[in-house]
Amino acid sequence: MSRNAAPIILRPPEDDIEKRHLVARGYDQCAVTYFNWQRARKMPTEEAYLQKLLNRLKQGSRVLELGCGPGVPFTKMLAEAHERKLEIVAVDVSASQVNLAQQTIQKNEFPNVKFVRADMTEIGFNRMHFDAVVSFYTWFHLPKEEQGAMAERITRWLKPGGILLFNTSSVAEEIVWQNWMGVNMYINSLGVKGTLDLLKEYARELEVTDEIVSEKVGNQEENFLWIWAVKRL
Repeated sequence: MSRNAAPIILRPPEDDIEKRHLVARGYDQCAVTYFNWQRARKMPTEEAYLQKLLNRLKQGSRVLELGCGPGVPFTKMLAEAHERKLEIVAVDVSASQVNLAQQTIQKNEFPNVKFVRADMTEIGFNRMHFDAVVSFYTWFHLPKEEQGAMAERITRWLKPGGILLFNTSSVAEEIVWQNWMGVNMYINSLGVKGTLDLLKEYARELEVTDEIVSEKVGNQEENFLWIWAVKRL
């Protein structure tokens, strides 16, 4: 999340449905601005983690991306790993973001990518279906009560040996940022301890490795918690 200037903080709504609507509506409204920002960003940490993941995936592995946004750069990087022949399901709550992703990663060129417009808390898959689940800059958009349930469901979806890779803010806060890329955006980060405690409670089958990385976002440095978790065999 970019902090080019000190954000104006608003009180978040009490209703979880309205929190989710804030996120979906916000990303619909800022779709083009966000797309251009994503394309211009330098993201060495993200690319390094994705490459680490690709190095561990076998041919034909199934990958779920939660919060794919406009498809750049993460979905595209996965799709372009032709030697892996990955089967990718990319999900986003914003119809406008999914539309941009489909224009960027066209089906005739990348038939191995399926885009789904859906709330990640409402989708369902079979047990042990995916070899990896990835989610970048998305986890902190979930209300606190839904983050544990999400971790539990992802654990069920992963095959033994499967990998969960995601990042979130290292700062514990629940806020609405006013005028983030021209929209109001809901954020709920549990911070480092809160996120790790949540995974211990709801994702007990995962062996979790964590790292805090300082990244330049906009004009400021921000610390993000990175999670690499492997489901026990």
